Amino acid sequence: MFEDPKIQWFKRIIFGKNTPNKVLKWTCLVLFFWSICLLILMSGLGLFALLSPEDSARFEEYSNFRKQGIWFFFPYAGWHLISLIAIALIYRLKKMGLIIYALASAGCTVHPWFMGSDFPTISLIFSLVCVVLFTVHIGSMHSKKELSPVPAKHPEPTEEQL
Repeated sequence: MFEDPKIQWFKRIIFGKNTPNKVLKWTCLVLFFWSICLLILMSGLGLFALLSPEDSARFEEYSNFRKQGIWFFFPYAGWHLISLIAIALIYRLKKMGLIIYALASAGCTVHPWFMGSDFPTISLIFSLVCVVLFTVHIGSMHSKKELSPVPAKHPEPTEEQL
């Protein structure tokens, strides 16, 4: 299935040509699929809160869910979209991806707290572990200038060499 040319093309567009070491590769892939799942879930719950009828009493606290739903779920899905972009950059060995991922992780951790939930300590620990895992590999991440070969300057031939 993964050898299909369309899947290979999609993988190259998203993740680029460079392949990081195995630990960084699997960390990126697991977090990429985790963020996709949460992006789909939060977008679906946001659409449900937006499109559901106002007068329904499906469950207790339904009216509160409906009022707060779109302001909670869509921004949270947005943080995971930013996280997806950052993970793709980290997989491409870009240092900017680490900065963006740290900001997106902070947003995913702090956003529920600002919306009235208890502070998500477990989410904070998970985010810190992921950022530390990425930070360990910062030495293998290079900028484009560092990767480009510098042409060696050859000295001018002397008269004796001619």
